[in-house]
Amino acid sequence: GNPGSINQEQDYITAGWSTVLSGGMAANQWSSNFSLPFDFSFYGQSVTQAKVSANGLLTFSTNSNLIGGSNQLLPSGSIPPLTIAAYWENFTNNPPVSASDAVMTKVFGIAPNRQFWIRWTSFEWGPSSFVFVSVVLEEGTDKIYIVDQYSNPASANNVTATVGVQENASQG
Repeated sequence: GNPGSINQEQDYITAGWSTVLSGGMAANQWSSNFSLPFDFSFYGQSVTQAKVSANGLLTFSTNSNLIGGSNQLLPSGSIPPLTIAAYWENFTNNPPVSASDAVMTKVFGIAPNRQFWIRWTSFEWGPSSFVFVSVVLEEGTDKIYIVDQYSNPASANNVTATVGVQENASQG
């Protein structure tokens, strides 16, 4: 189930979610910066903004343009410091991605026990025709959850995604 069972929605529900990166992309890209809904500490640093890439990265290094093409082991100099790899994988093998492929956010729970969900919705990565995966940031505990929600099982065996956190290029 979902961490703490705070999010009770079905994985495919999009009502009430905010889109931070729209679908229809022909190439990997970063979203615009967006604000976190509560204070969060990552590697001991207070972070208030983030951005996401179309290939499964969430970074708090909002001034960096390193986008990391093919996934690698962490730590990696190909991605920004202060980054979470949420099933980091190659951008689609067959661009553009569908117009319904999007990265969305939503807050669940009541302060001071909220969760901020960042979800790649129906996203096409590498050989996988679609995945639903999320990064969940938890208020107060500063816990990070990576949630594999749903994917195309026929292509999931060919995915070589990287999951983890990175402080900088030499510290994972």
